[in-house]
Amino acid sequence: MILSELSLEEGTLLIHYARLAVDRYLSRGVYIMIPQGLPSKLYEKRGVFVSIEKIVSERGGVKRRVLRGRRGIVDPILPLIEATIRSAIEVAVRDYRYPPLNVGELNNVVFEVTVLSKPELLDVRDVQKCLSELRLGLDGVVLEVGGRYRSVVLPQTAVEEDWDKSEILQQVCLRAGLPMNAWMNSNVKIYKFKTQIFYELHPNGEVIERALYIGRE
Repeated sequence: MILSELSLEEGTLLIHYARLAVDRYLSRGVYIMIPQGLPSKLYEKRGVFVSIEKIVSERGGVKRRVLRGRRGIVDPILPLIEATIRSAIEVAVRDYRYPPLNVGELNNVVFEVTVLSKPELLDVRDVQKCLSELRLGLDGVVLEVGGRYRSVVLPQTAVEEDWDKSEILQQVCLRAGLPMNAWMNSNVKIYKFKTQIFYELHPNGEVIERALYIGRE
């Protein structure tokens, strides 16, 4: 099955339901029902990550976004809208790197939804070919050991950190608690996936599709 890209309207719906799910869970302790009657693409089985970023004011009135949490599902095992709702709640209250979000923070955070294609196995036996098949700013990578996924690097993380392709593969290994060159080992599998990223410009504000700036190849 070929999965088509989402429209901005469809991406905006994902952001809306991610925020709504977190609001209802934090304020009432309930999970929202999976909405019906949405565009058909939102019921396709897709992987997805939801990020929450805090708006921080600095000197001179400059505002910047600081990661407040990120969680998701790599495998396309759930309808996209359901995976988005589940991931949104997970990132709000179960990202172990950050304290749980509270309802009072919702007006000072923005939501980002990264929609994934089905992961494709990379042939790491040919290092140059493997690197050439990765596209900075478009592809993420996931590492598998022992039949289960251990770590993920999303394309926006690689761009924000200014990692090149080799560094992306090294970082996904380090995140899994492995040596940085473990991606070359026969017992380690590396997959790539394509992404579409939607995010709020302001809390409860306009949603855009994010285009990543690529500083180098």
